[in-house]
Amino acid sequence: MIRLRTLGAVDLKDSEGRELRPLLTQPKRLALLTYLALAGSSGFRRRDTVVALFWPELDEEHARGSLRQALRFLRRSLGEGIIVSRGEEEIGVDRGVLRCDATAFVEACEGARHAEALDLYQGAFLDGFFVSEAAPELERWVEEERIALRRRAAASAWALADGYRVAGDRADAAALARRAAGFASEDEGELAHLIAFLDDLGDRSGAIGAYDEFARRLKQEYDVLPAPETQALIQSVRHRTAVGFQTRAAGPSVAPAETVAVPAPRARRTLVYLAIGGVVALIGYLAAFANRRPPFDPERATVVVLPLEDLSGDSTPSYLASGVTEQLITDLAQGGALRVINRRTMMAYRDRAKTVQEIARTLHADAVVSGTVQRLGDTVYMTAQLVLAKQDRTIWAQSYEGTRGDLLRMQREVARAVTRRLWGALTPTQQAGLASARPLDPEALDLYIQGRYWWNKRGPALLKSIQLFTRALDLDAMFALAYSGMADAYVQLGYGSLLSPGDAFPKAEAAALHALQLDSTLAEPHATLGFVRMYYYWDWAGADREFQHALALNSSYATGHEWYGLFLTAMGRYDEAMAHERRAQELDPLSPSIDCTTGWVLHYSGRQDDAERELQVALRMDSTFTLGHLYLGRVYQAKGQMDSALSQYATTGPLRNWVPTVAAEGYVYGVLGRRREAQAALVRMDSLSRRQYVTAYAVALVHTALGQRDSAFAWLARGVRERTHWLVWLNRDLRWAPLRANPRFQALVHEVGLPP
Repeated sequence: MIRLRTLGAVDLKDSEGRELRPLLTQPKRLALLTYLALAGSSGFRRRDTVVALFWPELDEEHARGSLRQALRFLRRSLGEGIIVSRGEEEIGVDRGVLRCDATAFVEACEGARHAEALDLYQGAFLDGFFVSEAAPELERWVEEERIALRRRAAASAWALADGYRVAGDRADAAALARRAAGFASEDEGELAHLIAFLDDLGDRSGAIGAYDEFARRLKQEYDVLPAPETQALIQSVRHRTAVGFQTRAAGPSVAPAETVAVPAPRARRTLVYLAIGGVVALIGYLAAFANRRPPFDPERATVVVLPLEDLSGDSTPSYLASGVTEQLITDLAQGGALRVINRRTMMAYRDRAKTVQEIARTLHADAVVSGTVQRLGDTVYMTAQLVLAKQDRTIWAQSYEGTRGDLLRMQREVARAVTRRLWGALTPTQQAGLASARPLDPEALDLYIQGRYWWNKRGPALLKSIQLFTRALDLDAMFALAYSGMADAYVQLGYGSLLSPGDAFPKAEAAALHALQLDSTLAEPHATLGFVRMYYYWDWAGADREFQHALALNSSYATGHEWYGLFLTAMGRYDEAMAHERRAQELDPLSPSIDCTTGWVLHYSGRQDDAERELQVALRMDSTFTLGHLYLGRVYQAKGQMDSALSQYATTGPLRNWVPTVAAEGYVYGVLGRRREAQAALVRMDSLSRRQYVTAYAVALVHTALGQRDSAFAWLARGVRERTHWLVWLNRDLRWAPLRANPRFQALVHEVGLPP
């Protein structure tokens, strides 16, 4: 057994432990052996990917000749059985002959054998390894592998630390937590994780020490301070440490029976709060009798829900008020024609720099709902009021009190009262949708609200939201909203290619169906099912039906209109699509996502100038919304402005490594004849495929731009087998123009079942 060591010092030894010097003195060929050894679960690499990575400066014929020469050298040095092939285009190494520590490390991580993984991780990948005259693509691959393996090591260390914490072994838990954070010593997020972990262990001095060391290093090397969030976190740890010390120093004391107790600060706040609640209730009582008729035509009215103010103090995370606000918006929009501005726009007013009147004027609102929420232990207090915007007059107000498990019930009562006040009476649909919520396990409700908080952040945070929804369902298996949240998370993971279609979309469907079995009045699961039927099953009639059902239940569901507009675009129904996108913009006017989707629909409709203007307006509103730069690049590409397209792709920030962005750049390079850069894009996607799902659609695009039609069709056929959701756009994506007249392309369109 040949042993290749890549983690820490690089080494290569035969079965008897002798160093294989001839290969160790050939860095490029040793790098090739390592690249083949780390080929992932398949064990094979494509020849075109290998030559693009190692010999990008050569044309294809000479590059393949160099590869054959390198493989002959490996066979002479290590034995004939070392290199294996699968067909004519795929090569790899026989893992029964060669053992690579990095491959074993990855297998241990994936098998949750974390102690074994950390034993194998003896240092950074190819640490100190240098290939003279190496192409930038090879250096980038090494660096990406180095980062990915380091992150896996950190994850294993955290997993072991959690295990020791649960087992009560605080010393080993703290040591492993410090090791985990040390793998990313410059990452402030890891520092925050370490602080919270040590604080939870009761090692607050250790948490403070870790922060102080990080802050000292940051000041010394960069002359900056840690982020405000990290400073706030450590301040809360310092505060609890000081309070704990004062409590211990004072010792126990008992007040005499005859002493009149003075309320503690929190108790005083509660008394004041209850007094305010009484005033609010009185206002509501008088307002209800002042005018029982609807104040305006609710079918033409716009209502905004200001983010509820959280009075709980530092002890309650911000997700509590955000979660209740979001659910209140959803409930008010359910089962009626009332237009309710959606969450993304309203959360922009969380820290109100404007008055209620100014917000109402900006959003053209007829009525405003505002309120507060406060949690003190297991008790929750909530107030709400309804104000007519034009008259600046409160027409309803109420206060509520209950346990943590009653929070959704109280929020539902607010929605019922506001709806009744605006409509005069509840319709049968509204009565069904706003039926009193059943009591919930308080912990399950907390976990659900946290899950929605992280779901709204999208990206990798979606995985965290799924964990929280799952924990909520472990406590309450009948919790329909948790299933709905899980469905929304999986469908976004599938659309963003963070999971493969076969992994994400069936899970989204199962969760959505379960949610509807528990609560048939929910709109969101129907929109999720429409998304799945469209992007995974290619069931156009079923998708249309689900989207319409969702909007019938909640006509103010902006995301439902946004997704339905995308579906109608894929079907070639452009006018209907734009009507729904405009409706989504009305319902969520400050959402850059919806504005950019509108530009995307215009792009696929062939209206490139209109699409450019729409996207430029969206990016002026939020220049950091990186998806808009990708869309604008595609529009410039469609207009033949290739340099402008590349400039937009270069400004996509965190999406620069997203597969659609890599493919978009690679396609432009291929069209411009810059073959080396286009081939580098293929290498990059191959490298990414070791850690994540990479759609075959993207790889086929770059091969198309390079004029490699057979490879393009082979990858498209693979895309059909993997049911990649991007195939929905075969008929609308202008980049397939070189293949469109080919009978093989038409056969693919027919297999997907797309309309003309």
